[in-house]
Amino acid sequence: QGNLEAHSNGLRFISTRGEIVDVMYPNIKHSIFQPCENEIMVLIHFHLKNPIMVGKKKQQDIQFFTEVIDASQAVDAGKRSMYDPDEMDDEQRERQL
Repeated sequence: QGNLEAHSNGLRFISTRGEIVDVMYPNIKHSIFQPCENEIMVLIHFHLKNPIMVGKKKQQDIQFFTEVIDASQAVDAGKRSMYDPDEMDDEQRERQL
């Protein structure tokens, strides 16, 4: 997990733990972009001309992805409890109006 930034000379990924991975544009041989059409995640993959160090390993393929939908909740699917405090607060506000 982290942030992927596009700069004028390449991409920089900064993980939530503070690790940095730089991918220079001239080092990218092939790239594949998969939009989230009928998928739950968007994906970008790079095959590099020369491997780069990621952690302590050399990698020639780098992939970044994120989930577009991480959670959903059906609001009308389940019955609400008659002792639900949120529902009781809503009803109390409606009465005051």
